[in-house]
Amino acid sequence: MKKFGLALLLGTLLIMSLPTSAAASDITACFEAACTCGGACSFDASCSTGTITKYAWTYDDGLVGVGEVSYHTYSEPGQYQVTLVASRGSLGEGTFVYDLVQKVITVGCN
Repeated sequence: MKKFGLALLLGTLLIMSLPTSAAASDITACFEAACTCGGACSFDASCSTGTITKYAWTYDDGLVGVGEVSYHTYSEPGQYQVTLVASRGSLGEGTFVYDLVQKVITVGCN
């Protein structure tokens, strides 16, 4: 089973292992992506539902972002698997609830 996840720690993203689905979560993560020919992309998670306090993104090029709406520019054209983790609570307190969604986006003009 593939594992992946993110958590916020003092404003820094810390990558850690989490199951790819959350049990008994009222959170449903989703996002829309739009990219220009030059590689500038916007990611909007406003379609996500539930009580969400954190949005963490990985862009599949070694960089990460946060926020319900996030912007990222890719330096190379190609396909990238973008991951969003929408969550609330704290791992340390055992109250962490999340959902994860991944989409493959295409960067560049054909």
